[in-house]
Amino acid sequence: MKWSTLAYGRRGDTCIIMGNGPSLCEWLSRPSPRFVETFGSNGIYLGTTPDYYVCVDPVMRPYIKDAALPLLGASKVLFLGRELLKGGLLADISDPRIVKVETVQRPHFSIAPELGVYEGYTVTYVMLQIAYWLGFERAYLVGVDWHDMDQHFSIDYPKFGATYLKSNMSVAEDAFRMAKYEWENDGRSITNLTPGTALDVFKKADVEDIRW
Repeated sequence: MKWSTLAYGRRGDTCIIMGNGPSLCEWLSRPSPRFVETFGSNGIYLGTTPDYYVCVDPVMRPYIKDAALPLLGASKVLFLGRELLKGGLLADISDPRIVKVETVQRPHFSIAPELGVYEGYTVTYVMLQIAYWLGFERAYLVGVDWHDMDQHFSIDYPKFGATYLKSNMSVAEDAFRMAKYEWENDGRSITNLTPGTALDVFKKADVEDIRW
């Protein structure tokens, strides 16, 4: 699938961007809001199937083909990192839902992700850039606890990346500030609904107060 076929196709809509923190369990126990599309990443397949799956970290390579892909049959689009797809186990994957994501080192918020996406040390930042490109007007974060990076919503969650993120959390928060600026500058909004979140970049709200 090409980036150009997706551009602004969800203009004006609302989306939910799911992190993989322990509080996601609480979110998943709730009835899903109707007509609201979801983003999820990495080991999210252990708990739910998002409409848009995102994975750019090559260390996830061993989990993708045998674990993730069989459980992502209902996902509409799979945004997978180009480095993740190189060689080895994933060389023969052919799925028309796959969009290849090129990651770059230059810190920025990409409004043209087909030219490259900055990871910002967290895949949540990648999801915010993709959601912007798709045209979503409101993004709600859930499961973005942002305190104990060693803990996830499932005991079976792949063990990788926590130490790497913990040592770069301030850089990741700088990336989130870029996302906040770009979304709000375009009249859009990002709201963190994660109970007890330690991420203070975005405005916070209680999920009970949201009228879907």
